[in-house]
Amino acid sequence: MPDLKDYQPKEIFVPDQMDPFAAAVSSLKEIFDSRDPILVSAIQSNLRAFQIAVQREKKIDQQSQEIETLKEKCDQFEEKLTAIERKVAESSGAGPQNGGPTVKDAGNANINMDDSSI
Repeated sequence: MPDLKDYQPKEIFVPDQMDPFAAAVSSLKEIFDSRDPILVSAIQSNLRAFQIAVQREKKIDQQSQEIETLKEKCDQFEEKLTAIERKVAESSGAGPQNGGPTVKDAGNANINMDDSSI
């Protein structure tokens, strides 16, 4: 096993024309070729940690998009609900603010919940 006491890390040089991925793979190959169990284990652990972080970030992005979609759908449902309450109020002559029926009463008012005109 090499003596790490006098170890001086090599400066990693990545020329502008060299692909950073290729440079990273080259560095990984050098480390794995050393067969140093401590270094190899450390690289494997760190790679796994980075992989988990990337996966979590992707999941957060996906969930954020899903939340935005759900918010938009909620807004659409609120608009439809308001229109239904308005129709119920018009058909009964009294709105919810005057003690008239609310959307809960819509089932008795024969209002089609799938009405695309709402």
